[in-house]
Amino acid sequence: MVGAHGRRARVNAMARAKVGATVSAKVSSLESAEVSAAASRADTKELIRQRLGAALAPVWLAIEDESGRHRGHAGAGGGGHYRVHIVSPAFEGLSAVARQRLVYQALAEEMRSVIHALAMTTATPAEAARADTDKDI
Repeated sequence: MVGAHGRRARVNAMARAKVGATVSAKVSSLESAEVSAAASRADTKELIRQRLGAALAPVWLAIEDESGRHRGHAGAGGGGHYRVHIVSPAFEGLSAVARQRLVYQALAEEMRSVIHALAMTTATPAEAARADTDKDI
């Protein structure tokens, strides 16, 4: 006959094992989700590259995924955070706001789905050449 203490110890051991298995499963699930999210963000970067390439014919384009810096922030679950540096002749004669509108227009569909936030630096080839000598860009 097992006393109350023995039964309680067995129940506690079983509960700990169940909790441990549940935690392990959740951690594994989170790790899988993170790997999947990273792959998705790589696809998103390529999609950004394709869309901007087609719309603005950039002579230089750099895309940074900054999503990891915003983990846990409210609303971040709806897409990634990206920073784009783009040099394009399409920006000639346009104000900074007009340039940004062109970028947002090229990425309109992605802004509604896979991009939560987008920061950008835009320049014409002449501005980039001057900035390169001045190290401003």
